[in-house]
Amino acid sequence: MSNDEQYCCEEEPATKENTMEERIQKVLSSVFTSHEGRFDISDGPNGISDWDSLNHLNLVMALQDEFGVELGFEDMLEITVVGDIKNVLTRKIS
Repeated sequence: MSNDEQYCCEEEPATKENTMEERIQKVLSSVFTSHEGRFDISDGPNGISDWDSLNHLNLVMALQDEFGVELGFEDMLEITVVGDIKNVLTRKIS
């Protein structure tokens, strides 16, 4: 196999951003089991039927476990839609 063939067929390396997004999707899927497909950044309690106060706590705990961070009360309140998760985690990890 030539170098060109090898290069064209290799998967793109995972970037930090891509990895974070995929890991967030994995956590969301494990917490909100009734939701099918990918979660959109605008998805929140109004669009995800099992996003209630208990599952919000479960989400925060699962994110802490997955990313090895501690999320405080203010962080928990800041997460109102899926897109907020990345913002909070980026701030905590940086």
